[in-house]
Amino acid sequence: MRMVEQIPTGAAGGALLSGTASFRDDHYDVPLLAEHEISHIFGREARRMLILGAGSSPAVAERFIYHDPADELFNGLYAKARV
Repeated sequence: MRMVEQIPTGAAGGALLSGTASFRDDHYDVPLLAEHEISHIFGREARRMLILGAGSSPAVAERFIYHDPADELFNGLYAKARV
């Protein structure tokens, strides 16, 4: 993400009268989220997923763990694999 911050130049009154700008724009790139924030927000424990599809906007989905006995949606529908 590209950020723009206006910083005062500290120009004195005479310089401002001659056309010097009182602020300058400082441009810099910043990540939307840091790596540790992404892993915390979308980790397996948070039960959220970040879906990145080509040509479309990112989406957030709830992660369903179908073999979790506490999950009522898939309770009883999961058969353990025989080894």
